[in-house]
Amino acid sequence: MKGLRKLLIEEYLRLEKIAGKLRKELADMPEGTLRVSKSHNYTQFYNVKKENDMKC
Repeated sequence: MKGLRKLLIEEYLRLEKIAGKLRKELADMPEGTLRVSKSHNYTQFYNVKKENDMKC
């Protein structure tokens, strides 16, 4: 049982480290959403800050 507990604690610490990195990355990202579309074999990226920003 102690071996299992040790493995679980190690996995928990590994996942906490990953979650911490992701939290930091998300905090540094600009607000809005990223829309990716592909047309005629070209990839286009749109950073949308508000719903009204995307007008056809």
